[in-house]
Amino acid sequence: MKKIFVSLFLLIISVVAVGQSIHILSNNKDVTNTTVVIPITKGEGALADLSLLNTTANHLPYQVSRTILNPPFDECGSLFFCTGKQCYAPSSSLNWTGPYPDTIRANEKLPGDSGTTGLAAHYDVCPTTCSDLKVLYRVYLTDPNVKDTAYVTIVYSCATGIAEENASFGSLSDAYPNPS
Repeated sequence: MKKIFVSLFLLIISVVAVGQSIHILSNNKDVTNTTVVIPITKGEGALADLSLLNTTANHLPYQVSRTILNPPFDECGSLFFCTGKQCYAPSSSLNWTGPYPDTIRANEKLPGDSGTTGLAAHYDVCPTTCSDLKVLYRVYLTDPNVKDTAYVTIVYSCATGIAEENASFGSLSDAYPNPS
């Protein structure tokens, strides 16, 4: 019986030790493998400024890929991102991967002191229309010995303010002169 408990304990420890290598954080909250909602307004830009955290004792080479999940993408807007020390130009491709791998040092959190960026996903919304956009960002390790991938889905959601709603209904004004 003692051997069974020891074997079970070692199995649990080994499963816990092999956890996620890179975590994606938003305001120091772990959002790895979840969805983040960013409100947007037509004609304005929206930034999802996320951090990357390496929880291992090794330098990890990584790349970021982006997939637009609800095409078609509004060609009037622009969607781009930065990571590490690279920023990538706007692209309307449904699937796109940054061509240059980057490295995150052991136990490092990006953005760091060296002028780096974690994952800065930026969406410039079209000035004439606003439509929700759902984008998947995958941070995957390029080391052939590691099969770890972290992702976050960002939903850019059109904000409809009270002023916009009222404008769509027209306006009412006081009757003048007062008929009563």
